[in-house]
Amino acid sequence: MSRALVVTAIFIAMATGFQGVTHDAQSVEATKKLRFTNKGMGEVGGADGVRLPFTFFEASDGIKLTAISGDFDLPERAKQHLDAEVRNAKKVIETGAKKNAAGKRVGARARLLVSSDDSGETSMALVWTQGRYFHEILSTSWKDILELEKRYSD
Repeated sequence: MSRALVVTAIFIAMATGFQGVTHDAQSVEATKKLRFTNKGMGEVGGADGVRLPFTFFEASDGIKLTAISGDFDLPERAKQHLDAEVRNAKKVIETGAKKNAAGKRVGARARLLVSSDDSGETSMALVWTQGRYFHEILSTSWKDILELEKRYSD
């Protein structure tokens, strides 16, 4: 299944399509207070055909996010899935190591721009692995993505 179809399925299911990339201007203090409300769950196919569960969230600042996670049999399989997502990205912003709170490398991480549907609208995506686990968060706000990442890490 193509990346565009996967992301299209996610955004159609949300029924509140994103309107492109937004810029973050809120304070660090507001970030600390963000709350995420679960708005629904399902399953989606990844770029490599693997089926993964997802959860829709709405942050207390009104931003919508989609979190996708997968538990693979081996860390190498989680990394292969991450690599497939990176290959299918519209643009790779950065790649590097995923580190835990103690600063130890626990996997790989990449910030991406992805096509959210066939119209070519762009969304932001953060993908990372932690051992055999794969995670991806899609949204229009890096601030919200990074805050939700903290909740999924360690």
